[in-house]
Amino acid sequence: MSIEINTETGGSIDTDDTTETIPNPERGCGYMEDAKAYLKSDVSVGGSLPAFVEFQQPIPFKENRKRSYTRFPGIQFELSVTGTGGMTETEPVGEIWEHVDRMEADRPTGETAGEMVAFHSQDLLLSVGKTYYPNVDEFIEETKQHGVSKAISVTSGNAPPAVNPGRTRLFLIHPNAVTVDREIETTVGEMNEDDEILDVDVEASRVEDRLVDIDDDVGVTIKRTLTVPGIFGYTYLSRVVYTEDTDGNVPAYIQEYETLGDLDVVKTGREVPFSEQGDSLELDNEFPEIAIRSALFDSVQNPEHQLALEAPSIENMERAPLGELVERDTVLGMEPPADEDYYRTGEGALATVNLDDEFYKILPSNNIALNDETREATTHLGPYKVVVSSPVGGESRLIDVFNTR
Repeated sequence: MSIEINTETGGSIDTDDTTETIPNPERGCGYMEDAKAYLKSDVSVGGSLPAFVEFQQPIPFKENRKRSYTRFPGIQFELSVTGTGGMTETEPVGEIWEHVDRMEADRPTGETAGEMVAFHSQDLLLSVGKTYYPNVDEFIEETKQHGVSKAISVTSGNAPPAVNPGRTRLFLIHPNAVTVDREIETTVGEMNEDDEILDVDVEASRVEDRLVDIDDDVGVTIKRTLTVPGIFGYTYLSRVVYTEDTDGNVPAYIQEYETLGDLDVVKTGREVPFSEQGDSLELDNEFPEIAIRSALFDSVQNPEHQLALEAPSIENMERAPLGELVERDTVLGMEPPADEDYYRTGEGALATVNLDDEFYKILPSNNIALNDETREATTHLGPYKVVVSSPVGGESRLIDVFNTR
């Protein structure tokens, strides 16, 4: 992305149209806002990681007041509380060992610790507010459908956390995650309907119905069921993003973070309210690693349905949301209209893709390589490498998107 400094605002301006547009569905906490930073997990069909890893029994955790993220020893924590004799287990079961295996299989990204991506990244911990999510189930269901999108503070003196995509995990606390029974000393007048009396101070009041003729100021010991803060699960993070403001501006320090690969500058897509999102999607317990977006991407997974649709001119299409496609297997796309097909004219789009009956275009950047023999085009768009194959004699295009950071 080419960026210039805006002399009027002191910020910077996107000078071309290659900025990625990401989906903006309504969530329990509302929509993504412009000019803010977010921790993101990009969920898509066919992903190789669980959309959310849930602790079957949330773990009580007193440190609940997290106004922002804090770095967290996730592997040590998970090994301590799961497995034989542990306090809980994860769903999927034994996910910690899958995570460790993936970490061990990763190729080193440098010859010294300072050059290794994993050395600079660490798991994170953050709270989920009970105002927007009264219970953890609502948040978990939303995460499995749309991925996590948690706002964080990023300033010129406060760099974003180092996120190793698919390896850095975000552990989550909810203030009402754990149900516990506690013995409490109180008075009759302060009791709740569900409290169970264990003891009464006045000897004469110990009758079968212990509330009979007991004054409100009489002391009692009760058993009360409470909810307390706890860690209820985690998700694998993809990246940190920063959303442009309404005029397409970003501060100069955000430009620097993007250049260093610390975050991606993006645009927020159309706001999609709950009324347009359909019914809640159900989990397929047999395949917990598959992200829950199959209903939204049915037209992509069903070639007969997709190819039966006629694509409009690419002038009327938005650019494809590469962030959604990056974690997926090969995506089935379509050739653009003949006079807008890069393969035929050297201009136009490499492919079009249909998502939820809406067409998007994949345009090449100036950095493109086209192999006439294999009919494979490779182009780089921001942090993404896009490979588009055009089988001879077919209407389809095969699209692979990779995050190069």
